[in-house]
Amino acid sequence: MSDYEVKWERRNRFNLKSLSDNAKIHFIALGGIGMSALARILQKAGYRISGSDLTKNHLMEYFEGQGAEVYVGHSADNIAGCDVVVKSSAIKDDNPELVKAQDSGVRVIHRAELLNAMLRDMDKFAIGVTGTHGKTTTTGMITTILQKSGHAPSYAIGGEIPALKTNSDYGNGKYFVAELDESDGSIELYAPNITVVTNLEHDHADYYKDGMAQLLETMHRFSGALPENAKIVINIDNEGNRTFIKQYNCRPENFCPRVIITDSGQTKHIAQCHERFVTFAIDNRLVADYSAEITETAPNASFKAYRKAEYLGEINLKIPGTHNVYNALAAIAACMEAGIDFKAISKALSDFTGMKKR
Repeated sequence: MSDYEVKWERRNRFNLKSLSDNAKIHFIALGGIGMSALARILQKAGYRISGSDLTKNHLMEYFEGQGAEVYVGHSADNIAGCDVVVKSSAIKDDNPELVKAQDSGVRVIHRAELLNAMLRDMDKFAIGVTGTHGKTTTTGMITTILQKSGHAPSYAIGGEIPALKTNSDYGNGKYFVAELDESDGSIELYAPNITVVTNLEHDHADYYKDGMAQLLETMHRFSGALPENAKIVINIDNEGNRTFIKQYNCRPENFCPRVIITDSGQTKHIAQCHERFVTFAIDNRLVADYSAEITETAPNASFKAYRKAEYLGEINLKIPGTHNVYNALAAIAACMEAGIDFKAISKALSDFTGMKKR
């Protein structure tokens, strides 16, 4: 049993389907990139929303143009008539809207609780992307692939896709792609069908006070609650990810006799790999499920993609760097595991121009 406090309870989860047809959801800090993403999806799905923020930006103006009640500044009066109030970890306990909601018995939920309910209750095939670095770009790549291949996905990303001019949408297709934040431990709430783990490194020391050990334990609680057939697409070139896999397989309930040999520079070791994991790496096609052989990193990255020993084809990106090869490889693996054809993936990635800076 872990020595770390379990902050995110799975009991009494918020259920989106429990809301009445006329329910109103209020977002504190609606102008933030994460809050606005969820609000936009809900509004397009037919829910009534309202929101506030300290200043008005283009995201607030969008909702105002859609007829939503938008407030500049935080006030207890802003939540009148609301059934649910949504906050994030950045909202302080003395926020007047939060205080009023709690005093009035209005249900208050964290943004992560809402996203979890959306992924679960909208009857979609959920693809989540988490990790210390690269999750926004990888989520954007997966979304672009699904959008350009005609699958009309729903998506919530921590940055805008320039070609789509938004960071979120509610599509009529079967897929829902979401960037999942691990910085405050809320990753534990989710249970996607496919999870991409880009890399695991010690960051966000304000929450992970015990460093990598606490981050890894959080990831184990997350993975331990996934459905039996869920997959984890994971980069085995990253040391933190390899440690996660090794620890996962050491747990008796997870033991699996499938053997992989990971190789990253000077580090070599053998680990038991549970069948839940779908691995990817650079220059490692004898080991990884998906791999890349880089042909160019600048001015734009290009690489040959493989599934095991099978050559899939050439990928030519419009963005540079080895890090974006990893991001693209993660997107390829996730989308192929979700049933998307490689030719459609390759064409979409060739058009991807990166994410708009926040």
